[in-house]
Amino acid sequence: YRYDYRHMNRQGGLRGRMPGTSRGACTTALTSGALPTVNLLSRAQLHRAHCAHRAHRAHRVYHAHHAHHAQRDRRRGRPCSVQSNAGGPGVDELGPAQLDALGAAVPPAVAALRAWKGVYHKCVVPRSLETDEAKYLVRTMKYLRMNKGALTDDQVELLTSAGMVWEVPSTVESKWWSNFHAAKAFLDTETDQDRIRDFLNHEMEDPHPFRDGTPDAVEASRWLGRQRVLYRRQKLTLMQVDLLKRVLPGVRLVRQRGKARRNKHQAIRKADEAFLESASS
Repeated sequence: YRYDYRHMNRQGGLRGRMPGTSRGACTTALTSGALPTVNLLSRAQLHRAHCAHRAHRAHRVYHAHHAHHAQRDRRRGRPCSVQSNAGGPGVDELGPAQLDALGAAVPPAVAALRAWKGVYHKCVVPRSLETDEAKYLVRTMKYLRMNKGALTDDQVELLTSAGMVWEVPSTVESKWWSNFHAAKAFLDTETDQDRIRDFLNHEMEDPHPFRDGTPDAVEASRWLGRQRVLYRRQKLTLMQVDLLKRVLPGVRLVRQRGKARRNKHQAIRKADEAFLESASS
């Protein structure tokens, strides 16, 4: 916070003391009349002004960037991402051949969604998966989201009941599923028991014992340790607990016996209620 004396802010105050002078010398010069009287801003005021300037600049850059892409999408005839038309083109905007292709894509998509939902409870498929089923679902779900406006109400209801996720998941949820599938892929393919033991790290003596794998596997091992901590604190949903215990081989979740938490987060409570309702039906 050492700025040149000529650098004044909008309020007419001095941002800092002159280079080469101490705070006492600067105060003495101000009170003695050697320098014009100005208002010194505190460090907190400078920090708030700096943050406000950065937020305003980021806001302008964001809107300029998306406005550029919106104009490009309009020129190419694509649905604009900044418009409210989240369902894509309507029935009148697609030709007969496109409508026939869209209708033909619904039955196999419903079968694939039901198969995926039967194992994982929710159809959130990471793009990093290399299986044919995952690649098909990623491609088909994106295609159906873009053309939701051209689907009939019966088709939308059929896809929704099969487990179609119309809204793109949040970054936190997508990261959870990505680490989950990375852990599953490692445990399904690895045969070295020592590496599997280091990956699972049940004793938690070393915070990061697994270091010689791929970046995805290393991150999945650390993610698995965090899931055990969240389970002890009762901060996992019932669906997440079921997936960790049932799908991932060798994973143990242990916590002290006691009453369930009464102050669970509202999001976790709603997710548990929806999971129990879907399981009962």
